[in-house]
Amino acid sequence: MIESQGFTANLQIPFSEIPQFSDFDKWYAYPENQKLLLFENPPNLEGIANALKARKEYQIDRNLLADTVAEQYQSLKIDGKSNEIDSLRAENTFAITCAHQPNVFTGPVFFIYKLLSTIKLAEQCNKVFPEAKFVPILYLGSEDHDVAEINHIHLFGKRIEWPTSGTGAVGRIPCTELEDVKEEIYKILGDSVHADELKALIDSCYSPDNTLAEAITLFLHHLLPQYPFLIFNPDDEKIKSHFIDIIEADILKSESYPLVMEGQEQMAGYGLKTQAYVRPINFFYLGPNFRERIEYLDGKYHVLNRDITFTIDEIKAEIKGHPERFSPNVILRPLLQDLILPTIAFVGGGGELAYWADRRLLFKHFNIPFPVLIRRDSVLVLDQNSLKKIEKFHFKISDLLHEEHEIKTKFITFNEAKSVDFEAEREIIKELSIKILQKTGELDPSLNKFTGAELNQFHKIIDNIEAKLVRSLKNQNEVGINQILNVRRKILPDDQLQERHENFMSYYVLKGKSFFEEAYDILNPLDFKMKVLV
Repeated sequence: MIESQGFTANLQIPFSEIPQFSDFDKWYAYPENQKLLLFENPPNLEGIANALKARKEYQIDRNLLADTVAEQYQSLKIDGKSNEIDSLRAENTFAITCAHQPNVFTGPVFFIYKLLSTIKLAEQCNKVFPEAKFVPILYLGSEDHDVAEINHIHLFGKRIEWPTSGTGAVGRIPCTELEDVKEEIYKILGDSVHADELKALIDSCYSPDNTLAEAITLFLHHLLPQYPFLIFNPDDEKIKSHFIDIIEADILKSESYPLVMEGQEQMAGYGLKTQAYVRPINFFYLGPNFRERIEYLDGKYHVLNRDITFTIDEIKAEIKGHPERFSPNVILRPLLQDLILPTIAFVGGGGELAYWADRRLLFKHFNIPFPVLIRRDSVLVLDQNSLKKIEKFHFKISDLLHEEHEIKTKFITFNEAKSVDFEAEREIIKELSIKILQKTGELDPSLNKFTGAELNQFHKIIDNIEAKLVRSLKNQNEVGINQILNVRRKILPDDQLQERHENFMSYYVLKGKSFFEEAYDILNPLDFKMKVLV
């Protein structure tokens, strides 16, 4: 940590000072807003204690959950997780949950921060509530189908895209067509101990024999072997069989629609925008290579973009016989998650929490305990040299989150205080010149002309010094502005928050696993500020 002139590098930036954050993020960070019914329980230890009481009274099929997770881990030959898996069978074990799509190579680094925040919150809860056990669980959004969201990473500012021809649920897509992508990544990483570690992991995890869901599960456990988390893939027939009642309620009766609409109206009353569009039917039909929305038209249920239709009796039979073919959209995914997992708190980004906030009435309708909503930690990574520049030019780190023109204005405004001004010195020279001329006139008036000419040289010297200083300061401003804008580009690559742009490998190749450890040390998901990792 650097400390000088009151500047501390290890800063925490309030959400209110981050213009890239949504209105919901900033609204959420105020304690008075956290007490509103929108959240059921506030995002603090008191709220977690209340949620724990509610969850203790709600029964789930723990053996089904533990058996399913055990099967998934056994198929991937992941060892060392039996304690966490077996603990799920106990009535006093609860989940601290986060959710994410299986982005190729983990996508932007905030995925890692989200998972580490979840692990950190579970650790905090285990200390505060020793009568219970809290297991951090990543709920894998393997059924999502937007390939464009998960098929690329940015590494040292360069975009690398996986040109997969896979379609349908992204978690099912095989890790093929990746050789050129791997080669490009390996060239960028270069040759070093940490780069070689990454190359070996990528080769072993992202093999053509693995699906994307399997690859990300293996990859994360190899990257973070010291942390006691589990990954759960809900794309499973046995899991979906427990969701039949909710599938029928949504598809056959549209029960979700009015409840979510009411929740969104409540949000609007607080001046908040909704994050998801609720429909009369909030399920997709899932096939081997497709995931398409279901609509009710002209007395039949239609799978859009497919020649598949059902009568009412046929879709009832399909739901009961093949619940695994019905995939919830973003509206109903939280219900499936907490119907299966014993979740106490859900850890997510601002967008995720915003779309969870309008689901409270939906959870209540289906008698599922609503979790405490915890904002994941946001992290900014800065090197020592960048921090020194920020200090040198008298900026705050949060200043650099603003537009470039605002930073230039601030820089120039500050440096105007150092503008060249020799007026006082000129007055002194003028007074001295008058005295010298008076004395010369008294002693030898014939030298007055010579003396005046010589004294004028002093004024020309001051003018020359002033001109050179003006040019020097102008150059300093240009150099300084460029330096500070280069720091801004590290903080906001492509004008995006660093955590939403760069892949973790940009930092791992420099620090190895210590990058995760250093990040974990500064995380505190119950303290709603952006953390700065130096």
